[in-house]
Amino acid sequence: KAHTTIHLAKGCVIRGKVIAADGSPANAGALEQRNARGQFGPSGVIGADGTFRWSRLAAGAVTLRAWPWKSAPSEPRTFACAEGVHVDDVVFELPGGEPALQGTIVDASGAPVPFAFIDVQPLDHPTFAQQERADAAGRWHVYDAPPGRYELTATASGAGIASQVVVAPHADVQLQLGGTGRIEGTTTDL
Repeated sequence: KAHTTIHLAKGCVIRGKVIAADGSPANAGALEQRNARGQFGPSGVIGADGTFRWSRLAAGAVTLRAWPWKSAPSEPRTFACAEGVHVDDVVFELPGGEPALQGTIVDASGAPVPFAFIDVQPLDHPTFAQQERADAAGRWHVYDAPPGRYELTATASGAGIASQVVVAPHADVQLQLGGTGRIEGTTTDL
């Protein structure tokens, strides 16, 4: 029999909620952490009710922001982490405003596709690519996109893919997925 000893440590825990500009709970999404290069990336999850619980073992300052689906990111906040530190009742408030890009995702027959993913790749400026997700009615919004050209690529399991270049700001963009199929045939000379 092999035996393993597990040592538990008290980490830094940050808990709270994310709210929209009108005070309502935010959508589910990502809690993001700033890295040493100053870039933010996913580090935790925001629940469907807007709450989050983030933890780590390393001591030191940590900068977090909230970025739920279909919203702009919150302002970042910095916390001092150390062993056993708990920070409760943190509130990240999302800014209001209009989306830079918005539209719908539909299938090959024109029916809305719920919960499809949209990759947003900037073509004119050195900002980072992002991903959004459509809601249950196939509607999607991108808030953090400066004016310029973007390549939008939408995908949904079993419904296909669509790709389109658009200029922000732009409303009523319809991304129509091409559907899926199969290839049949016979190979020779094998």
